[in-house]
Amino acid sequence: MFYQNYSGYDWRSFFTPVVRIITAINVIVFLLLQIPKTGNFILTFFGFYPWWFFSKMMFWQIISYLFIHLGLWHLVINTLMLCMFGPALERYWGSRYFLIFFLFSGVVAGLFNMLFSFDSYVYGCSGAIFGILIAYALVFPDTVLLLFFIFPMPIRYAVIFLIGIDLLAAISSSGNNIAYFAHLGGALGGYLFIKKELFIYKLKAFRFNMSFPKSTNNDINQEVDSILDKISKKGMKSLSKREMEILKRKSKL
Repeated sequence: MFYQNYSGYDWRSFFTPVVRIITAINVIVFLLLQIPKTGNFILTFFGFYPWWFFSKMMFWQIISYLFIHLGLWHLVINTLMLCMFGPALERYWGSRYFLIFFLFSGVVAGLFNMLFSFDSYVYGCSGAIFGILIAYALVFPDTVLLLFFIFPMPIRYAVIFLIGIDLLAAISSSGNNIAYFAHLGGALGGYLFIKKELFIYKLKAFRFNMSFPKSTNNDINQEVDSILDKISKKGMKSLSKREMEILKRKSKL
């Protein structure tokens, strides 16, 4: 499954900084797992095991489990998905915001899976990947995927389809080793994170819109003059969101 029609994608920056770091850690940990004693230690103390997480206060497990992959196919699929959808989001948000989002989705994935499977280990960043898929569908909803490398489909519909499959698998699965509820939890975490940010953005915009009419025309003109001076000295990128909004509103007037 891959995506197309996003004009901002640049193959030369396939590995953005955070995506590169996550991939490197995943690969290094996977190689260490091949060493018997080291591998057993990593699986035991760094996989997410809810009982130990609470009883022995191994709170790091809710983060460390994201970087442990038990099989090569598990590692390859998650890395492929991360590298397909992560870079565009990281460039759009910035590295720090993207990292926070990735970790938040992974934490929610682990905790959500715990509700349905308290006495089992969880490994891998599949839940966080589902969070990234949700975010990509919300930020770039018109991007077209070739689902299963065959069927062209807008990502907003493809993600709903994949989550539906995961939900059915979670309900009907019995005894296999795939943490379907972690996938669903990661998707939920990604959705809540994005919606919270949209709410904060709209709240700030509302406050700005309420305060904007209080300014007189002279005040606005003075601010516009100041903004134009700033542009001539430092360029458009130096403007704050409020200054950009003032220019837009002044141009409409």
